[in-house]
Amino acid sequence: MEDAKPIQSGRITEYEINTILGRIQEVGRDLGKDLQFIWIPTLRSVLCSGTITDQDGDGVITNNDVILWLDKYSEIALLSKYFDYVFPQPGYYFADKIGANCNQIEYTYSLLVDILRWIKNSNPSNVYIEMEADGAVRSSEYKLQRACDYVSSQEAISGSIWENRAYYFDWDINIVPYIRNTCPKW
Repeated sequence: MEDAKPIQSGRITEYEINTILGRIQEVGRDLGKDLQFIWIPTLRSVLCSGTITDQDGDGVITNNDVILWLDKYSEIALLSKYFDYVFPQPGYYFADKIGANCNQIEYTYSLLVDILRWIKNSNPSNVYIEMEADGAVRSSEYKLQRACDYVSSQEAISGSIWENRAYYFDWDINIVPYIRNTCPKW
């Protein structure tokens, strides 16, 4: 369930998510284990699924309009109550633009900061972030910088990186230490 709007897209219902949660809890009790239910939705499913419009009526599409778009179309706040942890994938590493099939608005560092602020402030306390990178960091300074921006943007919001993080690093786990040579907190 990678979609950040799975109910709107008809992929699943709240009832089905709650049923899955109940089954996980039941199996955990039977096994004597603390099993966790984790969701890692991609924000690109919301940020690239339509043409982002002027949400606040000022005549210009700004970072605020993108945040209002997320408020309107993301189901993370609604569904996070069913999960132990939720790690939204901001998509910043992979998408230089968002809106209209990822081809409308520049996905800037300041927008990443605003999106992470939205994740931190507009969602329950079990919502964190997925750090994203792939093998391109080895051959592209631009991609390496975008991967490192995940650290600096968290620090810009809260003075430190968030204690819980998920990682997407392609198929090669050596990507993580490679990035940490440049960004030790990654």
